[in-house]
Amino acid sequence: MNKYTVGMATQGVANYLKQCYKDLPQISVAVSFDSRNNSAEFAKITANVFAANGIKVYLFDSLRPVPELSYTIRHLKCQSGVMVTASHNPKEYNGYKAYWEDGAQVTSPHDTNIIDEVRKITSPAQVKFTGGEENIQMIGADVDEAYLNDVCSLLLSPEAVATHADMKMVYTPLHGTGITLVPKIFKRMGFTNLSLVEAQVESNGNFPTVKSPNPENSEAFTLAIEYAKKQNADIIIGTDPDSDRIGVVVRDS
Repeated sequence: MNKYTVGMATQGVANYLKQCYKDLPQISVAVSFDSRNNSAEFAKITANVFAANGIKVYLFDSLRPVPELSYTIRHLKCQSGVMVTASHNPKEYNGYKAYWEDGAQVTSPHDTNIIDEVRKITSPAQVKFTGGEENIQMIGADVDEAYLNDVCSLLLSPEAVATHADMKMVYTPLHGTGITLVPKIFKRMGFTNLSLVEAQVESNGNFPTVKSPNPENSEAFTLAIEYAKKQNADIIIGTDPDSDRIGVVVRDS
């Protein structure tokens, strides 16, 4: 991924959106990114290309999780969204996830139609990289607040939380976006004994403490398990860099 591949992909998405929503007075999209190297820069390029095509862009002011981007598309009534991330893959990778107005990643027929439009962009010269900067609106804390409120409203059993409010829990964001929201969600739900794996709190695209930031792999929890044993914790929760994947480790008998 580089400026030109990201720009060409975004131009293809923009062209397709303008076909699908040609009767809409203003098309809008939401854009977010994770902690990977160059993710923030690629997100800005994505926003600039959409904006140059006359599309309203809601761009997060700093890294945010995929689930919040999905929520934001629906919350702000956008037609599409982009998350710059390579999810749980090793540090060498980055990626570009496209979403539709329902907040889900694009499915048929939009997936193949978008790819067809992207393939028509055969040169960076076809990409509108600048112009229309006034179409970009930065978002952040206001959407966070709405998201947190709605997530916490889904709590199935406040009684269970009250009973286990002081359960010892350890959380690791594995150097990714989860740190922006996960601890806040636990606190709002009423859990009072959450500890963080401090060495993995820093948002860092080199993921210096893990071979691969995938919470489905037990080795990603090596530090967290060491820390949990010292804390005599009951449970460990870990999220991948874009925080749409979770792993859980539970103390046995």
